[in-house]
Amino acid sequence: MAEAVKRMKKLLCGLLSAVMMVMPCLPVSAAAAGAEAAGSGAMPTKSEYFPYYDANARVPFLTESIDLPASAGELTGEAVAEKGHLGEEASVCLTGGAISWKVKLPEKARFVVEVTYVGEEGNYTDSSVSLSLDGEVPFEEAGSVRLTRLWKDAGGITQDSLGNDTIPEQEQVMVWNTVALQDYAIFSAEPLYFCLDAGEHTITLRSWSKEPLHIAGIRLTFPEEIPTDKAAMDAYKAAGYAPVAGYYNKLQAESPALKSTQSIY
Repeated sequence: MAEAVKRMKKLLCGLLSAVMMVMPCLPVSAAAAGAEAAGSGAMPTKSEYFPYYDANARVPFLTESIDLPASAGELTGEAVAEKGHLGEEASVCLTGGAISWKVKLPEKARFVVEVTYVGEEGNYTDSSVSLSLDGEVPFEEAGSVRLTRLWKDAGGITQDSLGNDTIPEQEQVMVWNTVALQDYAIFSAEPLYFCLDAGEHTITLRSWSKEPLHIAGIRLTFPEEIPTDKAAMDAYKAAGYAPVAGYYNKLQAESPALKSTQSIY
């Protein structure tokens, strides 16, 4: 009788463990199946971007980049044109204002938007911008895209009296930075893809930050294509590169040259 009770207890424990292991997986599996069915390749959310992405997934990307410098834009609101800021010939300072460009596409195309910017010195807050196409924000995520500042360690890592490493002071790096508009909240490593029909359009970049944000311009371009190992090796051989032996280069991950947040140390 006692042996039968023991076996019953083992059976119940096993069943309970199996249920506990399966339960956390059910929502993930269902969500993953939904994402696969939608063709977005990412976890579905209430985001407006995934339907927009899927609706334009077959549209080809631009084959050539289109540069839109600040000097070619039309300013509205509290946007002010400036010259010589941090060595840039012409830029614009947005403080709740906007800058718009006219662009003409020969055919319908998708594209990535790269922004060249720098924040105001002495301020530690990241900026937020929106991008609208012909007066409308195409999807929710484009209405508030964060542009981070650049930082570096002001000094090396030191030790306190107990021998523990201390967090080095952080120093803001005031240089122009070019990034593709991206929303990390949707858990995608890709930048945001935009789409426009053939013809003339208006593209507007607006700052929602109360702090000055300096813009040198934007670029409409295509996503970077990373070659396969074989394609890269064939390109190296075609360029006449030869194998190198005995080379060793150590990069310390704890000492980055630049970082996008002070919390990386």
